[in-house]
Amino acid sequence: MARRCVFSCLIAMVAGLPLRAMGDSVYSLALTPVSGGESPIIVPKGRESATVSVFLVEKADASGVYHLRTEGLSSASFDLTRVVGNSNAATILDLNGNSAFDFISTSSDATHGQITESTDIGDYVRADASNPGRIFLGSFTVLMPTNGSQQTWYRATADDLGGGGRFVLGGGGAVSATGTGPVAMFEAGAAPAVPLPSAAVAGLVLVSGVVYSRRRALTA
Repeated sequence: MARRCVFSCLIAMVAGLPLRAMGDSVYSLALTPVSGGESPIIVPKGRESATVSVFLVEKADASGVYHLRTEGLSSASFDLTRVVGNSNAATILDLNGNSAFDFISTSSDATHGQITESTDIGDYVRADASNPGRIFLGSFTVLMPTNGSQQTWYRATADDLGGGGRFVLGGGGAVSATGTGPVAMFEAGAAPAVPLPSAAVAGLVLVSGVVYSRRRALTA
């Protein structure tokens, strides 16, 4: 109950913060691996997909400063929404945040997922010096049903929340990711053949050898 209150208060606080001026950095979401109409992520029927990672990406402001590196993030929130796949669609299976945040809340159902994260005061999550314009936000996988027969698309978004940004920087400014948000495209692949366990294969070879030896002894 206490944690639920923390996140409710966090959302209310974020909604009341001003957005950064247009002249500052521009933020967007990105997915890895990148998928598209010609290169969807193939998921065998009845299996879990490879992990898809979600990042907040910053295009530096006119001064060349990356606020994700200098200030870091105090809180973050994004959504996953199924936009293609009405029948036999892949569903979100595993949804995880960035463990560098102190508080992480995840929720998902058949068509939607959400992650909300925050830190203790002063303990901000900063971009690495080797890639100062990108912070890992979380990851997810999907489960392809055994009768999956078409593509399933999930879009990652972080629209303004009640007029405020979905991300709060260490300095207190609130920002939002621009654009319609990237899409992860999953496609049902052939169900993999189930190989016999190695012990069972060895047992069959042994039994065949014994039968063959006995047959030779009887016919000799």
